[in-house]
Amino acid sequence: MSYTYNLKKKYNESQKVKDAFEKYNTYKNTQKPKDYAFSDSDLLSQTQDKYFNADDFSYDVSKDPAYIQYKQLYQSNGKKAMEDFMGNASFLTGGYGNSYALTAGMNSYNEYMDKLNNVIPELYSAAYSRYESELDRLENKLGYLANKDKNEYGKYLDEYNIYSNEVDSLRDLYLSEYENDINIQDSEWEAAYKLAMAEQDKAMSDAELAYKYYASEQNKANSDAELAYKYYTANLDKEMFDKDLEYKKQSDATDNFYRFFDLLHDASKNSQSWAEFNEKNRETLREDEIYVILGKQGEYDALAALDMNYNSDEMVRNKALAMGIEKSYIDAYFEAKKSKK
Repeated sequence: MSYTYNLKKKYNESQKVKDAFEKYNTYKNTQKPKDYAFSDSDLLSQTQDKYFNADDFSYDVSKDPAYIQYKQLYQSNGKKAMEDFMGNASFLTGGYGNSYALTAGMNSYNEYMDKLNNVIPELYSAAYSRYESELDRLENKLGYLANKDKNEYGKYLDEYNIYSNEVDSLRDLYLSEYENDINIQDSEWEAAYKLAMAEQDKAMSDAELAYKYYASEQNKANSDAELAYKYYTANLDKEMFDKDLEYKKQSDATDNFYRFFDLLHDASKNSQSWAEFNEKNRETLREDEIYVILGKQGEYDALAALDMNYNSDEMVRNKALAMGIEKSYIDAYFEAKKSKK
């Protein structure tokens, strides 16, 4: 008989491990903050473009609105001054113009044009100041937007760190539950393996014990057969004794004296037979073997066997009584033994 145990290790995920992984995986995939995006990213981009791609300062006085206003004003005032001067000169000469009047009028006009040219440096300086002020404004705006971006990104990092820490914590919990699961199942598997090995050892021991018992029974059967054979010849004598006894019982059942005499004679004969048998075989019988003799061959064979085992007649009597042999048979046996001596 063979014993086979299927004890191959196989990990079975427990519900605690499943729940821990589900919590970790769900939080990781649903609670992750969105990628960072600055709320004023368009404005920041536009401002950066204006600041870093600003043209170098240049000044075209003819396109300066202030200069155009000044020019219109000075031209108008110069023209008026020229006309007034020429009108006064014409009045003094009787209404006729002359080259002096014209020259003087032009000079008056040119004076106003010179005044216009004198404001150009101021207009240039004002334009440059406006250029620098615009750059300063853009720089300040960039600083404000950069600081705002920094603050918003800091808040984003705080949120992301909280998320990341929670993910790590849930992952560690899952790994801890998984490791604990493995340790428990390894322990259970080892216990099951030891139990299986113990059961296998017991089964093999039981099989070995059963074989030994079978061999013992076989030996006992052989011993019983050998014992039966050893006493075969004695059994033949016993059969002859039983036949003689039966014959004598039937021929003279009422004569107790002769019956007792016959019992003594046959007991002596049977005792002699057993003495010869044991002298020939020189073996001491076990008590269970004597019981077999008592059951199969009768009281006298059993008494003769007991007598060979024990030197004390008293011991033989006690053993015979304990085995259930009637006292009359015991007395007859010892009377026959005494008469033989």
